[in-house]
Amino acid sequence: MRLTEGENHLISERDGLVVCQIWSRPDLTSEQGANNAQQMVSFLLDVVLRASSPYRGMIFDVRRGPPVFGPKTRDVLSGLLGRSVQRRTPVAILTGESATQVLQFRSLCSIAPTLTRVFDDEPSAIQWLRTMPPPRGSRV
Repeated sequence: MRLTEGENHLISERDGLVVCQIWSRPDLTSEQGANNAQQMVSFLLDVVLRASSPYRGMIFDVRRGPPVFGPKTRDVLSGLLGRSVQRRTPVAILTGESATQVLQFRSLCSIAPTLTRVFDDEPSAIQWLRTMPPPRGSRV
């Protein structure tokens, strides 16, 4: 089920998991990209990572996303992962073939490696999320 979308992202729900897909838009400026990231993260913070959320985890799919992100986007993503850790909501990040992308997201995940992890395929990410306990305060 589709929850919301922006110029370069789609957020949907599937089997109690939130799936956030991000894709590259070369026609967007870096400022527009950062603004879209903020818009996406605001929705995730307000809806998905709120107390008594019905969602048990999140898949963050950047396989079609930019191969690298800048400092503004990193700050926004860091805030998102920080909140997910506070709520004990696990986040599986699906990365593409870019070694830089993988390294950047692994660096972000180092803040809480038991709750955030990088994957290169969706079945492994879903399997990992199924092994995680429900988030704090969730209705799951």
